[in-house]
Amino acid sequence: PVVVFPEGCNSNGSSIMAWKAKTFEGMEAMDKPVGVALASIQYSKTGAYTPHHTVADTKQHLFWLAFQPYHTVQAIWLPASEAAAAVKGKSLPEQWAMLRTVLCRMTKDAVEVEVPAERHMDFVKYWQQSQQKGYTKAAAVPK
Repeated sequence: PVVVFPEGCNSNGSSIMAWKAKTFEGMEAMDKPVGVALASIQYSKTGAYTPHHTVADTKQHLFWLAFQPYHTVQAIWLPASEAAAAVKGKSLPEQWAMLRTVLCRMTKDAVEVEVPAERHMDFVKYWQQSQQKGYTKAAAVPK
């Protein structure tokens, strides 16, 4: 089976972007039990800097990552047979979309965004600016 990790799409730890164009290149169908399995890997979001953070510069990312004493990670595995059941009877583009939706549901508090993975760095800049301006804060729920 092919195992698809979140990096097949791209994530900033809170949002799951669309798949990279070449992720499923050459595949005819994913609805066979030996087709595609999904793995959701989620790092702890506590601490000043965690592995899910993305910065513009790889050296800067590695620098800040090295200063954290430890990191915790949670992995969730969806076997190929269950992934096949989720996409059964759908066209190939619908299968891709469904797998991303399932991956998003497997990743705690993640949301799907309709931004292609090839524009990952543009999205990261936008997301950081949105957080600085307070646009991404959860709204208070009235009691």
